Amino acid sequence: MKLHIDGVEVEAAEGATILEAADTADLYIPRLCSHPDLPAVDPVHLEPWQEVFQGSVSRRHASGNGGNGSSSGWQGCRLCVVQIEGQPEPVRACATKAEEGLKITTSSSELGTLRQAQLRDIFATHPHACVQCAQRAGCVQEPCSTNVAKEERCCPIFPTCELRRVAEFVGIPPDTPRYVPADLPVVTDEPLFLRDHNLCIGCLRCVRMCREIRKIDALGFVLGENSRPVVGSKAPTLRDSECNFCLSCVEVCPTGALRLHFEEARADGTRVPPCVAACPAGMQISRYLREIRHGEFARAEAVIREAAPFPRVLGQICFHPCEEACLRAELSEPLSICGLKRAALEHADPKSRPPLPEPRADTGKSVAIVGAGPAGLTAAWFLRLRGHAVTLLDAQEAPGGWLRDGIPRYRLSADALDADVDEILGIGIVSRMGVEVGGDVGFEDLLADHDAVLVSAGARRPKRLPCEGVDLERVEFGLDLLRNLACAAPGAEPSLERERVVVVGGGNVAIDVARAAVRLGPAQVSMYCLEQRDEMPAHEWEISEAEREGITIHPGWGPLRFVGEGIIERADFQRCVSVFDDKGRFAPKLDESVSCSEDADRVLIAIG
Repeated sequence: MKLHIDGVEVEAAEGATILEAADTADLYIPRLCSHPDLPAVDPVHLEPWQEVFQGSVSRRHASGNGGNGSSSGWQGCRLCVVQIEGQPEPVRACATKAEEGLKITTSSSELGTLRQAQLRDIFATHPHACVQCAQRAGCVQEPCSTNVAKEERCCPIFPTCELRRVAEFVGIPPDTPRYVPADLPVVTDEPLFLRDHNLCIGCLRCVRMCREIRKIDALGFVLGENSRPVVGSKAPTLRDSECNFCLSCVEVCPTGALRLHFEEARADGTRVPPCVAACPAGMQISRYLREIRHGEFARAEAVIREAAPFPRVLGQICFHPCEEACLRAELSEPLSICGLKRAALEHADPKSRPPLPEPRADTGKSVAIVGAGPAGLTAAWFLRLRGHAVTLLDAQEAPGGWLRDGIPRYRLSADALDADVDEILGIGIVSRMGVEVGGDVGFEDLLADHDAVLVSAGARRPKRLPCEGVDLERVEFGLDLLRNLACAAPGAEPSLERERVVVVGGGNVAIDVARAAVRLGPAQVSMYCLEQRDEMPAHEWEISEAEREGITIHPGWGPLRFVGEGIIERADFQRCVSVFDDKGRFAPKLDESVSCSEDADRVLIAIG
């Protein structure tokens, strides 16, 4: 059907509300009761309970409000009121169906007066000094520059508070009364999130999410003396209310009444969950998990690509620090965020995959990027999307850097890497592989021919070990083994059959070297590192997987010498007393009186 909103012709689906029709056309109508994740059901018809709990405090349904099964007297937030031509009274856009030919006005003096009256009622029981403050832009809130009492200031999510944005759109009426603190319960001893009932505006989003979407019914409401909803839980604790801590209520709360215990503050004042704060790329983890939950795998992929242009690669090899910070560990175990990322990419229907982002209009600027590893490719992606011309140069024959040459294929498939690289180059990036800057092309030439040059050449040279016997045959760099494996044709991989292999190092690369060696048929693989087991720089789960594959790890040993007649025969080690000095600098101390030896047919050095 077609209707007109503020003079704009809008198409609406059968059964859609006026609010949904406006949202489809990107025409904003203020609201607090409605939310895109909630069904378009009039919240006025929600049934109140006889009793709810705010912490240990009981709140009962006020007499004269119709008892159970009636929410008479409450009409929702009424901020979405609009005028329909030919109708005498404004109507709520969230509860009125769109009809063919309607002519709707969303902004007028009458509507402004009605909305301001509703905001006046909301702010009468909600702290609002910050919203009215002339210095609110960029304010850090603590300490307050105008010395407003803390109880009258707005909540910690003020920079992103939806109520604040609505208030700035509608305008706070000048006769709004000063907030008088009600000293309602602030519940901080529940898992995952806290509930500050002083900040609740009774919009019932959390109740609807819990009741209609999650089908749990842990949250409910009663009507108070003023016929406004009073929200609480079924029992004094959320556990007793049968809450499963899905956090969906937190996602839809428009104020700080429900928020995560450990939200991290960013420099711009926004607050993010610990998993997002722990992600080096700042990926919007909750967004793509929500798309996965809804079965929208292709949309989840698009969310991932907003932060990093390697969705398939990350699904296979991301070391997922987000999972270490996942709040779900308080209840059971962290969500498998990385595994879900990979599952979404593997299940996405190619036909429903959104098109790749289109670069902006050409800026006329050009950038040369030296190095086509993960850093160079990522920079090329985002620079090209901004409209700059980008040329990638790399001495290797194919882009990818250590993703291609140094990560074993049992961890990262060539197909995943090639697919991500092809999509990056596919937005109009020029790739010049097999070109050595400083040899085939001069660096000064790049500076002359481009507006900017980014050097992301990486660190392809392994660190040497200052140790006697390091020049013996078969004392090699672990990175060379990884590179040879990556470049070998199928069936032509190097063999370590029946060899006794010693790996020197305790980081993630050393683990990769040892696990790659295990797959080449050795008699045994041992690892020696300076650090104690709990100090090893490798991730704990990497260490555990290496041990499960039969690799013996000897922590706390430093290499003394490699022994052999032209070819390695034995590796000698000394006990490492400490790795760092009292200032945290790398300064290993070895106890010369304590040593050990291991016979070896090959030593692989992987120390950085």
